[in-house]
Amino acid sequence: MGISSAVKNTLVVAWAVISVFAGAVLASFHQPFRIPQTSIVNLAAGAPAGSWRAIHILAVDCGCSQRVAKHLIERGALKGVYETVLIVKAETRSLDAGLLSRSGFQVKEVRDTEATAYGVTGVPLLTYVSPNGSRAYIGGYGAGGYEDVAIWKQVRSGLSPRPLPVLGCAVGRQLQRQIDPLSWKY
Repeated sequence: MGISSAVKNTLVVAWAVISVFAGAVLASFHQPFRIPQTSIVNLAAGAPAGSWRAIHILAVDCGCSQRVAKHLIERGALKGVYETVLIVKAETRSLDAGLLSRSGFQVKEVRDTEATAYGVTGVPLLTYVSPNGSRAYIGGYGAGGYEDVAIWKQVRSGLSPRPLPVLGCAVGRQLQRQIDPLSWKY
């Protein structure tokens, strides 16, 4: 005697539902996010006129951002570029910006609503802005390591590197709820 077709069908449906659910949960932990089309440069005002700028957008609640912050602290600010770290903070928590400041970075905290108003949906996000104010690069840091220095060298020499995907964490409570409705991550 074998298993009835109703039981087989139920097992197949249960397997499919569990597989889709597990895949959705796993995808919510690291996924590519849209690259902002609006000018996020306005979030990082204060650079001397006519200077190269780098804007690093990180979030307090993002492990990927924490690792990028550690990388930035270890390498220190680059010569020839005014670097700002924008920290998207949670309502009640903030990142200690002291080590970043001591490493030569300008640090500014912004609320998630400010960041999302400029089109930021995911972090960590890197932007290089040329002395004439145009975006020379906007994208991620790289999946296998940190490509920010290599990208800097490319844009500094007039090249236009292809944007790397922004792989990390969602910014903004509304997007976080859409991606992770069960609050497993956010």
